[in-house]
Amino acid sequence: GSQSEWAITFGITAALGIISGIVFLIWGSADVQPWSKFSNATLYPPNLSQIYPSKDPNSNGQGPEKV
Repeated sequence: GSQSEWAITFGITAALGIISGIVFLIWGSADVQPWSKFSNATLYPPNLSQIYPSKDPNSNGQGPEKV
């Protein structure tokens, strides 16, 4: 591409960025949405042994034994 083609490409990109910024300034908001709030389940996920119990009857579900 020539310099004039790149100038058009960057001009279109800049115009889209400016237009989208103006649209956000007019109609957008930065309010935290209810679906975005953390819960205790998100902060403290369950132990994997509670979700996928061991099939080994001799296992205590805590993973490999430490020696």
